This record gives sequence, structure tokens and C-alpha cells, in this order.
Amino acid sequence: MLNNKKSFSFYSPELNQHKKELILKKAEELRDFRNQISQEVCLDLTKFEKMSRFDFIKYFRIRLPNSSGQDISKAIDGVFISYQNKIKAFQQKIQFKIQKALDIRYYKIKNTKKNKVRGDVLSFSIKLGSTKLTKVVTYLTRYYNETTLGWLKENKDVDEKKKQLRNDAYNLLVKYDQRVIKLIKSRRQRVLNKLTEHPMEFKSLSFRSNNQIKTPLLNRNKNKHSKYNSFITIGAQKTVDGKIHIPVKFSDKHHGKVSEYETKPDKIGCITTPYIVSFPANGSIRIVLTKDCPNESIIDKHNYMGVDVNIKHNLFSTCNGTDIDYDRIIFNDYIKFLKKLDKKKLNKEKYKQGRDLSRNDQIKFDKWIVRVKDMLKRKSNELVKEAIKQNKDHIVMEDLQQMGKLYSRSKEFEGFKYSRLIRLLNLTDLKNIVTSIANKHGLQVSFVQPHYTSQTCNECGCIDRSNRVTQETFSCVDCGSCGNADTHSAINIRDRLESFKLRSSLLNMKNGLYSPKILKKDTIKFILYNHYSSI
Repeated sequence: MLNNKKSFSFYSPELNQHKKELILKKAEELRDFRNQISQEVCLDLTKFEKMSRFDFIKYFRIRLPNSSGQDISKAIDGVFISYQNKIKAFQQKIQFKIQKALDIRYYKIKNTKKNKVRGDVLSFSIKLGSTKLTKVVTYLTRYYNETTLGWLKENKDVDEKKKQLRNDAYNLLVKYDQRVIKLIKSRRQRVLNKLTEHPMEFKSLSFRSNNQIKTPLLNRNKNKHSKYNSFITIGAQKTVDGKIHIPVKFSDKHHGKVSEYETKPDKIGCITTPYIVSFPANGSIRIVLTKDCPNESIIDKHNYMGVDVNIKHNLFSTCNGTDIDYDRIIFNDYIKFLKKLDKKKLNKEKYKQGRDLSRNDQIKFDKWIVRVKDMLKRKSNELVKEAIKQNKDHIVMEDLQQMGKLYSRSKEFEGFKYSRLIRLLNLTDLKNIVTSIANKHGLQVSFVQPHYTSQTCNECGCIDRSNRVTQETFSCVDCGSCGNADTHSAINIRDRLESFKLRSSLLNMKNGLYSPKILKKDTIKFILYNHYSSI
């Protein structure tokens, strides 16, 4: 069986102040160093665009008083990876296209009270396309530099399509020379200006490093009377023996065996082990280690349970009519706390310039974040248990990344915008929480687009905002079908995976796992109309 890397967290909530200050000082130093690199890279991104990882680390490598060579190299590497991703996004944004057609879509379902008659225009959009010339110009704009012409002239590529593209690019450069180069540089500079307008800011104190000592990173605690049964030894520290011993709790059931975290020593006997250090809001220190685990990909589950996630009524509503609500006591107290903070912010004299919260309020706010996340984990666990109870092995949910685009205000929660509540509750992270818990119980989780799940009648296919009479009630304006609105949405969510036609049109499938295709709202609406008109 193939193995994959899996991460496990170890917490040290009662580390003594001296050790904690040493690690925290290092974290702050590395964070400031990363931001310093980010500023310099943004001043001349083209200089670092083609630089290899080795050259990038070599260029920025310096000595820092509280950090080892491994700490510094990993910090530089983190900035390199971040800007490489940014450069890839920059290259993808550079493209030339022409108008190919005007795409007009028509209503196909039967005439309804609210919708247009059959044959009327549903939507229209301009369809862009590529030609031989636009492909060549796009290619040159993405990858052109001073050596490109000579490289294109050699053109030793085996792939015929790539070889033809590069031949066309070479001929275009030879024929039009400075005109093409001027166009390329102008387009690149416009995109580059947007890309470097705001340098990446690294706010987190978390840092990565490698441990290089002759003893294993993780060891059992020989003192059986201690409540911490293990400790982690980190080398290259500003201490007498050059090490910091951090007591942690080890669970055989969760973490496995201590020996599984060991790596083979090199020729001189040093054991190199990667680790991550972070600082949770509860004041403890968290160390993340990785180990090889059997690949337990959970795929090809076909007993679907649709789940509607919302903030206006219940947290989870299933297609079988089961509701799992928030912990309303915690939720309401959280809202009251946020209202108090809003009132304090109105009095700007109490806050220093550029600071949103006082130190005490920030501590309270961080504690609330932990409480709310714990509540979401408990409710997600209830959802997974409900799926198992209903003999379901595949949970289908909306893609929660797009839930933040709600601008209406909540009457229940003292006029808060739903978009703000979603952000403060960190509901966009809920998909990761549910997936993690479900996978541990052998359940698969897939996601669909959230568009029109609450407005579509699954009886006749009518899509209309008026179908959602209230937050609790769904009533189709065309066929008169009625029911619980949240349950109705959950059924629509399930159907998008259960129906082969919708699944193939709306979702991507990779390694047996489904995720939503990136489609325009009009395209999604058109696919839904076609599906229900053919039933």
C-alpha cells in the first residue's frame, strides 16, 4: 500500500516563561525577516521571477541573532514559494483573446407565471476565443526575456504542437521585432504593476525549520509521575546546551508510535527532522510533526446525504429533514461581545492610532475564536454521526468559500451583516472541519456550487427568488410545491451529485473526489433549466 505524509500536532500549554520567550523571540525575528524579503522582492519582481530556489535562498541568506541556519533557510524558502505562486497567477492573467461569438440562451421549459415564455432570451454573453496569433502573443508575453529569440531558434522540442507554437513565435518575433516586444512589455508591465502594488505581508508567528541533532526529535518522558509523557527536543537554541526540551502529551491512539517520527541519521550521525512551530490563541505552543501513513483515500461512496449550511436559521439541514443548530447560548453571547467592541471602537481616544483592539480585548477576542471553533467541531461531529445513523457514506455540501457574499442584515443578531457573521465564525473553514471528521469515520465529502440551491423547485425546475417565501418555507410560484426551505435546499444539493447529467456538467472529478467547476451563474442556471426541462 502506498504511503503519504500526515501531520500531527503536539501541544505544550505549560511551557516555562524563559523557554517560551526564546521561541517567541525567534518567531518574531523570522516574521520580520520574511516581510523584509517581501518588500525587496516587490520592488523588482522581474529580477526574482526566473531565479531558482537555491539562488533565491543564497541571495537573501544572512545571519540572525536568534535563529539558526535552518530557520533562516526555511523562512526564505517560504517567501520563495509564496511569490512563485504569485508569479504563476501573474502569468495566467496574461492572455490575449478576441470576440468569437455572441452566446444567446433561451428558455426551454414550459411557460410559467413568473418566468418568460418558451423561446424568450434567458441570457446572453460574449464568447471569447483564441486564434493562432493570440496564442503566440500570449505565449511570448508570459515567457519572453532577452534569451528567448535564441532559444526559440534552436527549438529542440519533441512535442509537435509545442514545436509548431515555438516556430510561430520565432517567426513573429523576426517579422515584427520591436513592435511585438513593445506590446509584450507593455502588457506585462500593466499586470506586474497590479501584482506588486501591495507586497505580501506575513503576520503569522508560525515558522518552519529542520532539527539537526544526534538524538530523535520526539522522546518518551522517563519520569512516570509527570503529566507530560513525552518531550520534543529542538536544537540550535540560545541555551547552555544549545537545546530546548518541550514537554508534550503523546497519545498512542492518535499519534501512533514514537518510533514512526524518527528519521535515519546521516553519515555523521545527525538526524534531520522537519517541524513547524505555531502559537494558538489559547497561549500554548503547538509543534507539528509529520510521518508516513498508509494512503487511505476515501472514494467511490454512493449513498448521498445532501446538507444545507446556513447562518440564518440552522447550521446544518439534511435532505432527510434533520436539523443541527448552533449552540445558541455561545452564539448569542459572542454577538453581545462583538457589539460591545463596536461601541468601544467608536470612542477612538481609548485606542492607539492604527490599533483595532486593546490588549485585553484582543485576548478576550482570541478566546472567543477558540470557543466558536470548538462549537463548530462539535456540531460537525454531530452531522457525521447523523449521516452514519442514516446509513449514508457520502456527504454533499455547498462550496462554503462563496458563502461570504451575503449583504443582508440579521434581525435576530442585532442587525449584524450575514457576511460579517460568516467571516467572524470562520464558516469558510467549515468544509475542512467536516471533511477531516468525516474521513476519520470513512465517509466521503463532496462540494457543489451554492447558486440557486434555495431558489430551484426540484419538482418542476422553476428558478425564482419568490419561491423562497420565508427563511423557513419554500413554495413554488409555478407548480405550488411546498415544504421546509432548508430541507428543500439540501435535496437540491444532493441531486447535483446524484444526477449523472448535473454531476458531469457542474462538477470536476479527480481521484474519485468531486469539486465544483468554475462556472458563471448564467451557465449554472442554463444547465439547471436544461436538466429539469428534460425530466
